[in-house]
Amino acid sequence: GGAAPAGRLFPGAQAPPVYANWRLGVFTTEAPNQVMQRIYAELRAMGLVWKVTAPFQLSCKPMKEPLRSQITFSLQLLRINDQHKKRGYLVDLAVRSEEVLPTVDLLHDVYLRLGQSLPTSMAASA
Repeated sequence: GGAAPAGRLFPGAQAPPVYANWRLGVFTTEAPNQVMQRIYAELRAMGLVWKVTAPFQLSCKPMKEPLRSQITFSLQLLRINDQHKKRGYLVDLAVRSEEVLPTVDLLHDVYLRLGQSLPTSMAASA
């Protein structure tokens, strides 16, 4: 047998479709300062504390919970302006601790609360 041509692992196989414009997060068209005020209120209501690490970027963790003390995540507000005229902001959540599963569980709760709190939010778009 011969080797496959460069760039092709399986001869005759088609490459999967590439989606150039996808998001996962909470999308909103509300003004960024108002979005951050809602985020602070929801984090506070959930018993989370945060540190501002950059404009519109937070490092978050649970407050005073020994079992969850190693859980940390980041939250960032990103400006979205794509070719489909969808302008607004995306709240991006990211795991920052080695305790991945408990952190993902907490991020799920944060995601749901923000999705209900922010106007014109949607879970994901393609």
